[in-house]
Amino acid sequence: MAQIAAENLRAFFLLLYFFLPNAIFTLILALRLPQWTKFMFLACYLYAGTFVYGFRSGHVWIDYSMGATVGLFCFNCLHLVMVDPLQRYRHKSDDPVIGPNKLSFAGRVYWVWCASTSVRGIGWNYQMPYIVTTPHTTRSKYALNTLAKLLYYFFLVDFFQTILEIAPFLQNTAADFSLRLLTYPQRVLCVVSWFFGVGYAGINFEYYLFALLCVATRLNQPEDWPSPFGHWADAYSIKNFWSKTWHSFVRRLCVSPGHKLTQILRIPSKTLPAAYIQLYATFIISATVHSLGDYMVGRQYLGASIPFFLVQPIGITIEEVFKYLVRRYTRSGAHSATSKSEPSSTARVLGYIWVLWWFTVTGPLLLDPGVHAGFSQERMFPFSPVSYVLAFLYPSSFDGITRA
Repeated sequence: MAQIAAENLRAFFLLLYFFLPNAIFTLILALRLPQWTKFMFLACYLYAGTFVYGFRSGHVWIDYSMGATVGLFCFNCLHLVMVDPLQRYRHKSDDPVIGPNKLSFAGRVYWVWCASTSVRGIGWNYQMPYIVTTPHTTRSKYALNTLAKLLYYFFLVDFFQTILEIAPFLQNTAADFSLRLLTYPQRVLCVVSWFFGVGYAGINFEYYLFALLCVATRLNQPEDWPSPFGHWADAYSIKNFWSKTWHSFVRRLCVSPGHKLTQILRIPSKTLPAAYIQLYATFIISATVHSLGDYMVGRQYLGASIPFFLVQPIGITIEEVFKYLVRRYTRSGAHSATSKSEPSSTARVLGYIWVLWWFTVTGPLLLDPGVHAGFSQERMFPFSPVSYVLAFLYPSSFDGITRA
């Protein structure tokens, strides 16, 4: 019952800090009000954001998502202030010349709302790269397929959260506990359970639940909801993991600040310095968004996510330097420099090992605070079929553990 009450609180929070502000900001954009009104709105929202801590539910997963929502909305507004979507954005259904400018006021409001909430740009001229497209299908087939995915991702989340819950090395952790103190296989289990079983599967579950509602109510077409993640087979480098495999929900929010910074520094676009400024700006913004989630979990955790996200571009830089040296000083590298062929099977395997090692080394920067905050012992869902089955088969594994 406590988690249901927390979910109700989150619904009210989303109404107050996302849907209502987004409706107001949509009207400001649709009315083509002066630029200062947009910054004034953003300032008012930031002020209102200082009161979000009072909405804490006591459930770390719910509190974290609420804090991150505030961060996402702030940077999304900042991005839309900088780009002027009515001038720059075009949907595939728009007239390519006049765009939304000749729409009725109600039509323009709806158009702006869609542009502001479509952070991946599906069907828009700013669609994020590496999106795994969804083949055309009927609504009924999409609904059945999505229901199957929901069951699959529910099972994954439940299974891996049960693993984290019963793992003896995560019980009664001391104040100075770190995943680095575990054996390497234990650390791999923790990293895989968090990133794949909880992060990947949890995001997929919430995404497809919302997709099912939107398609079933005919708000969207099935092809408007492609997979939020790319292919795991592409994750043979840190760069590929973040750009091709992991979700791209925050990528659009990072474009304008990075581009603006290169303009201020007078660095030409499409140059190596501009690319690295964009790279580091992206992870700084992502770190800031996640830090607001940290803050909602507890004031003492503010900024806990920052170190993890700030070392990721360093890892990508190391990769790029290594690839440059390989291309420059080896014959095979010289061939690959002029060829766009995929890496060999051996190179892929070495890449997977490198990526796994990287996240087992840097993962504790993100996961250690999560363990101390209670993420490993709290459920995303109010009930757990997997834990009940395992408790029946192996009751000793759950001694002293209170199940949801």
